[in-house]
Amino acid sequence: MSEHHVFEDTSLLKGAKATTLKIVFRGIRDLPRGEEIARQVASSCLLSVAFTWSAPIVLSSEVPAKTQQVNTFRPKSHTAGGRVKLEMPSAQFRDEIIRYYQLALSSRVPSLQYLSFYHVLEYFFVEVTEGEIVARLLAEISNPAFVSGRRERVEKLLRIVDAAPSRTDEKQMLEEVLKKYVPMDELLDFIREYESHVGGSAYYTKERVRFGQSLRVLLDKQHIYGNVALIVKNMRNSLVHSSDHRERQERFVPFGDHDELIEMEIPLVRFLAEKVILGSARTLRYPVE
Repeated sequence: MSEHHVFEDTSLLKGAKATTLKIVFRGIRDLPRGEEIARQVASSCLLSVAFTWSAPIVLSSEVPAKTQQVNTFRPKSHTAGGRVKLEMPSAQFRDEIIRYYQLALSSRVPSLQYLSFYHVLEYFFVEVTEGEIVARLLAEISNPAFVSGRRERVEKLLRIVDAAPSRTDEKQMLEEVLKKYVPMDELLDFIREYESHVGGSAYYTKERVRFGQSLRVLLDKQHIYGNVALIVKNMRNSLVHSSDHRERQERFVPFGDHDELIEMEIPLVRFLAEKVILGSARTLRYPVE
């Protein structure tokens, strides 16, 4: 059995030098195993705090410096108003991507915040694309009509592999991650809600130049994932690469005029990162007596 405390509101986070979480398991005699489970539970609890209050709290032996967010827009589906009661999480999240997410929330630098959210998406590039290939190959091999000695069957397996996104095509890999973890209706709702938030300016649905590329999002099933992936990947490349080999009309320079543009783009990549974190979670099983 487990005992846990429930946070009632953000008053626990205000003015306190340290926030603590007490986890007690009864009936566990394997201390290393108990420590591992406690860390998993704590990480999931802290992710709940981050999602709800945008408070980047991590397990640490030091008190972190006070931080602030760059762009605080959240879609209604990710916003909790008034007094909030946080229950013990029912899901287990990967520690690595939680750290990327926490780094993004704790950063005051727009470019670092953007890239940290992007790292959550990038984490799944190979896993998702190769997982799709393996699933299709297994489905073909398990087909009763499959005969390994027949040339046409082997050629079909080769076509499945050839049709898979290349590891060098990161835009396509990003698109596959979005298709797997981000529901289309929620992505469409986010675009509409964000454009309304910024004054109905058609921020994404109208052609807009971002680091030398004119890009837009078409709100239909055929284009939504590809358009969003292209915008996000273009932003990532512009922040990472300082060379002019891509023939961009402008380059990103830290602490320059581009910070405002990056801040405008952060809510989208954060929304995508959160959907991927939630979609990739596994059921958290608490130990019982």
